[in-house]
Amino acid sequence: MKYAITDPCHEDWDKMKIGLISRHCDSCQKSVMDFTQMRREEIIEYLLSHADERVCGHIYPHQFDFKEEEILVAVKKYVRKNPKTNLAFYVLAIGAMMAASCSNGDSSSNPTPPQVQTIQSDTISDSTETSALDTLETSTASDTLEVKAAKKDIPLPANIPDIGEPVLHVLDGEVALSNPIDTPPVVDPEAFYPPEPQPDSVIAQFPEVQAEYPGGVEALFKFVRDSLEIPPHIAELEENVRVYVRFIISKKGKTSNVEIMRNTYPDRSLEVNVEKLILSMPDWTPGQINGQPVHSYMIIPIKIQNDRG
Repeated sequence: MKYAITDPCHEDWDKMKIGLISRHCDSCQKSVMDFTQMRREEIIEYLLSHADERVCGHIYPHQFDFKEEEILVAVKKYVRKNPKTNLAFYVLAIGAMMAASCSNGDSSSNPTPPQVQTIQSDTISDSTETSALDTLETSTASDTLEVKAAKKDIPLPANIPDIGEPVLHVLDGEVALSNPIDTPPVVDPEAFYPPEPQPDSVIAQFPEVQAEYPGGVEALFKFVRDSLEIPPHIAELEENVRVYVRFIISKKGKTSNVEIMRNTYPDRSLEVNVEKLILSMPDWTPGQINGQPVHSYMIIPIKIQNDRG
C-alpha cells in the first residue's frame, strides 16, 4: 500500500488563497492541504479520517513512504484518543490495505520480507501534550558474505562532474493510492455498528469542514492586529516575537480552553493578553463531521513585528 500523487497539479501554490491549514485552488475549487508542516502520523490520521474524499495536498515526495506498522500505530493512537470511534471500521480498513500491499503488484520485485518482531508500549503520546508514541522495533537476521579484497586498487574515474546539492521538490495534486483497494460489499461496518452522534467530550483534530472565523482569514488577522494589547516592554524589543496559540471552538462557535503552545519570547503579561484576545472573539462557524457541528481544535500563529526587528 502506497499513497502517491499520480497526476501532479501545475497550479501555482503561492497564488492560492491562504487559509489556516490549507489553501484554496480557484482552478478546481478545492482546498489543498499543506502536509509539508505535518508529522507523518498526522498525515496518516488525516488521510484515514478523509478516506472517502478526494484529498488534494502540498507535500514532499518522501512523506509518502508509509509503512504498515506506522499506519497501525497512527490508528491505535487515534482510537485511544477517541474511544467512541468505530474501531471495527479501522481494523478492517488496515487489514484490507495490508492485504493489498502483499497481493498487488509484481511478486518478483517484492521478495518475502524478514520476520518482524513488534514491541508495543502502553504509553501514548501526543506532540502537543507531551506523551510518547507506541514504538515498533524490527529484528532481522541477515546472511554474512565474505568478500576477498582485490590485490590492486581500482582507480576512480577522472572528471567526475559536480552535481551540486540535492534539491527537495514539493508536489501538488490529488493524493491517491497507487494500488487502489476494492472494498468487498459484504464489509459494511455500519451494519454492525451504526454511526453515533459525536459526544460532547470528543474534540476533532481534523474535522471534515474546518471552523471558520466570520469574514475569513483576512478578517481574523485584522481582528488580531486591532485588538491585541502589546505590553510596552515587548514593543521595545529589537526582535520579532511569535506566539502560537491553540484553543477549542465549540459546536456553537464559542472559543474556550486557550493554551499557549509556543512563545519565542516567554512573557506572562503578553500571554495573558493573547488569552483575553482569543476569548473575546466573535462566534466562529463551527467545524463539521458528517454534516453535524462538532467541537474542534484551532491553532493560529501571532507575529509581533517590531520596527527594529
